[in-house]
Amino acid sequence: MAVRTYVKPTSLSEAAALLAAHERAVIIGGGAYLRLGARSFDVAVDLYDAGLDYVRETGDGLELGAMATYRMLETDPLTRAYADGVLARAVERI
Repeated sequence: MAVRTYVKPTSLSEAAALLAAHERAVIIGGGAYLRLGARSFDVAVDLYDAGLDYVRETGDGLELGAMATYRMLETDPLTRAYADGVLARAVERI
């Protein structure tokens, strides 16, 4: 993968602005960049620091951020307690 500019926004709004400003931008995060192959991009937007790695309780259940890791889901007190810990137990095997 060839990238001219690599950026790590610190918020979702900053990431959205970067994507809107650059037609040939690509989002990378987790291992998704591995599937991009030999293509080239003007801007790579890395979501690692954009604040999307969270688990939080809502009125309807749990909300998982797009960058929440399997390890986070396995060990977070909310996932271990919610629905008898079924989510935390499920990701133990991944």
